[in-house]
Amino acid sequence: MTSMQTFIRIVEAGSISSAADELGQSSQLTGKQLRALEQWLGIQLISRTIRESDRRRKNFLRKRPRDPGGS
Repeated sequence: MTSMQTFIRIVEAGSISSAADELGQSSQLTGKQLRALEQWLGIQLISRTIRESDRRRKNFLRKRPRDPGGS
């Protein structure tokens, strides 16, 4: 799949993570394909939102091992 096709999927799906799910690939790879297209064109095509960053942060915190001290 080309970077342009990935971009179209992101727009249609409404988010990078939704497009990644539809494409059967990781959000990281989908984002990398988008960044490659943006770099090639020399413009930012998609505005990254705080919601996207917040979702990544929550996933990180959820997957992180718990503190054995209980805090």
